[in-house]
Formats: sequence, structure tokens, C-alpha cells
Amino acid sequence: MTDKQTEVETEVYLWNRTYPIGMPVTVTLDNGEKMLTYTRSLAWEVCGQAVILLKGIIGGYRLSRVRVVEEKMEFFDAVYSDVTMKEEDKIYWLYKSCQHLTSQLQKEESMEGLTEGRMVHFVMQDGEHRAAVVARVWRPQTPERPGYCNLTVFTDWGNDGPGNDTGFRRETSILYSEAKEPNTWHWIEREGGQ
Repeated sequence: MTDKQTEVETEVYLWNRTYPIGMPVTVTLDNGEKMLTYTRSLAWEVCGQAVILLKGIIGGYRLSRVRVVEEKMEFFDAVYSDVTMKEEDKIYWLYKSCQHLTSQLQKEESMEGLTEGRMVHFVMQDGEHRAAVVARVWRPQTPERPGYCNLTVFTDWGNDGPGNDTGFRRETSILYSEAKEPNTWHWIEREGGQ
């Protein structure tokens, strides 16, 4: 696997972890004009490029030309100044924008207290949770990289499979996940909350 492939796969992964389908975006068209639209799919890789489906554009469009409308006022101004947009589309976009901004606030709040030395849970490939110590927090934290940190994971020795015989292992560049997906971390649950 080349560095370029890894870079594209990471770009796709981070986009899909951060933004829901239906996200309001601006896209830079081939002629240089900017268009307000929204996403119709998750991102994926094709021919070494990260692409995504957009409302009003046929086929996958390069993700590098797509920018999420983050600011509420920027979004409102763009929507309400567009006289060609149907009223139901304006309502839909307003709903999606508020949903996204709420999600971003929750992610920012969930990163409070993330510092070196904190105990968290790391999710193994098989879905099992293991205790881990935060060894390093990558700063600044961004919406694209929530909870980005290095961990020292305490394994169940050989019971966790080959390569875990020492009882611990190092995991680097790990993201936070409320969904508790494999190879992510989350705050330790209360007893019985896994």
C-alpha cells in the first residue's frame, strides 16, 4: 500500500466518521464557481481519489473540492438568498445543519478532560474492550480528528491473540468513537454499560 492510498483511505474514513449524509456543503466546480449543495452519499475511494455524491451533480465529485458549511450564519445567508431553492429544501437543510452543529458540540464536550495519563477503553478488533492509558494527545483537536491520541493498551496477554504476550501494546493515532467501533477509544463505561 502506498502513502497516497493510505492518505486517501484516511481522508474517506475521517469524512465518513465526521459528517452525515445530507450535510450542507459548498463545492468548487470545474469552472471555478462555488455551488451550495448537500451530500447524497458517504465518501469512497475510486482511482486513487476520495469522491462523494452531491445533489445536482452527476457522478462522484472529488472530496478535495468540497467544503462543509460549518458556520450557521454562512449557511442561513446562503440558503435564504437563493431564490431558486424550494421551501422544503430550505427546511431540510436547516434541519441537517442544526443536527450537524449539535453533533459537533457534543464531540467537543466529549473531549473535555482528554489529557495524558487518563484511563480510557480501547476497542479490540473482535469488539472486546481493554483498559488503556492516554500516552499522548494530538493537538489541536479538530472535528475531523476527535480524540486523536496515542494509547498504551493493557491486553489480556495471550488470550487476546498473537502479539499480545507482553500484556500491553502501543496504539497510535486512535480516534474517539461513541459507537465504540474496533480500533477506537471511548470513556470508560459504568459497570454493565458495555
